[in-house]
Amino acid sequence: MKKTFFLTWFLFLLVFVSSSAGKRMAIDNQGIQREREGKIEEAISEYILHIEKHPEDASIAMRLMNLLFREKRYRDIILTYDAMSPYLKKRIEIAGILGKAYGQLGQKSDCIDTFGAIIRRENGSYNSYSTVGNFFLSMGLIAEAKKTFLEGRKLWGDYKFSRDLYYCYLRENDYVHALSEVLNHYRNKPESRNWAKQQIQNLIKRDESILQSLEEYAEENKIFYDIAGDVIIATGDISRAKKFLLHARDASSLFKFAAICLQEGCYQEAEEALLQILKQQINKREKERANYLLSSAYIHLLKYDEALEALESVLSTGYALKDSALIEKAKILVYHKKEYTDAVRTIEPLLNRKGGVHRDVLLKITVDSYIKSGELKQAEALAGKSSTALSFYLRGEILFLKSRYTESNAAFMTAVARGLDKDFANNALERIMIMESLKGKPELLNIVKDVEMFVWKEQYDSALVLVNKGFDVFKERDERTMLLFVKGRVYVIMGEFINAISSFRGVLEESEDSPLSPKALFIAALLYKEEMNNVTMAEDLLRKIIFDYPESVEAELSRGVLENM
Repeated sequence: MKKTFFLTWFLFLLVFVSSSAGKRMAIDNQGIQREREGKIEEAISEYILHIEKHPEDASIAMRLMNLLFREKRYRDIILTYDAMSPYLKKRIEIAGILGKAYGQLGQKSDCIDTFGAIIRRENGSYNSYSTVGNFFLSMGLIAEAKKTFLEGRKLWGDYKFSRDLYYCYLRENDYVHALSEVLNHYRNKPESRNWAKQQIQNLIKRDESILQSLEEYAEENKIFYDIAGDVIIATGDISRAKKFLLHARDASSLFKFAAICLQEGCYQEAEEALLQILKQQINKREKERANYLLSSAYIHLLKYDEALEALESVLSTGYALKDSALIEKAKILVYHKKEYTDAVRTIEPLLNRKGGVHRDVLLKITVDSYIKSGELKQAEALAGKSSTALSFYLRGEILFLKSRYTESNAAFMTAVARGLDKDFANNALERIMIMESLKGKPELLNIVKDVEMFVWKEQYDSALVLVNKGFDVFKERDERTMLLFVKGRVYVIMGEFINAISSFRGVLEESEDSPLSPKALFIAALLYKEEMNNVTMAEDLLRKIIFDYPESVEAELSRGVLENM
């Protein structure tokens, strides 16, 4: 009954339009407007009228078919399709909706016939197989989708439709065949490497035995060596990855292996690969790159003399990495060799150059060098020549060490206001808080300043001695909490994390109401999490901050840490 009514209504509209077409205006947009207004029946009527007048307008025909599909009027889709012009019936996307409507009605054979007709009408084009296969896939007809793609592969060549077949096998939990199709896709399109690597890693998460299958595929076909090595090295098994990434022993593979090793923290293996590169016949730019990467491996291995030697080799070539090599050399001289004069001399040419993307980096290294060597006047003069957020931060540090606390406070505030990087901003705000807390206690503030100077000079034992002497002099609760907090910071820099945690927790035991308490607890929580690998204790402290100090900045930070744990 409903079918007869809909067809009669459709034909009536066609006749009506034929007799009164001259009376209608702007019909092109009426259906679209009605659909946007939610007037579905009126939209359908307008679309049908338009299609009768413009029997080859595929755009409006698609709007009508999609609207009927969204409204789940699957039988109306069949009737509408039957009344369409031969041109519209041949359109893949329109016939596709018809096939999907049959599928929703449970008429699987009609669905398969409709999709098969699409491929025949398109003379078995690549696009027809791809489209029909994905129609089946979207409907959950995995067997039919797979059959379509495999038939298309027979016609269009081996390894075609690999990505589509991957999703079919994935839906069937057939991970071995899924892996095969990922590799086929990578074979066809090497530019899809990142996608392929991600999919393989996902397969391994579902089934660890896929890693063994990957090795077997790679051993059978060397074109998969690189991607197999990349995937395996990401698991941390460097020795297992070596046989793939170093199979050809060529510079390109060795560079790739070294870069991955550096990224994954396998510095000895990176050193081995880079030394092997340098033994080969390579051009000057490759030699420069190898030495620069080698210096990075040496720095992580604490081989600073060897790192300097590698950087000197980079500097001798004078190509693209020269500036970066100068910066790395200066860092080693300042932070590891304590050769401050040589460090400044190394980067003076870059520092005197106008502009440059490394300006703040150069400023930080040079100012740090001056402070560590006790040359605060030169440090202040240099920091005063710049107006970046970092330069104001450094000025705040210098002025603090010179006991010019009001000026230091203002410099830190300016640095934060100018968008200082988060880590530096946290340090600046902490220093401001300390100066504000000790406004009426200049003697204690001077002790904190002197401790900070010892830390800059890496005289940590002297810093701790000074703090401990402070406990003999300052007996009030707020004074003791400050000393405990400062002591905890010294221990963190020394890498004595158990003592640091004890000091920070001591802040809370001394005074729960101290403004330092939430910050001390937060630092202790991070130490538990990142250095002691004690997630339970970290979570306990983070929750304590949230419940006991809900309005503090640390409470918000604690929520973020907990969400990511």
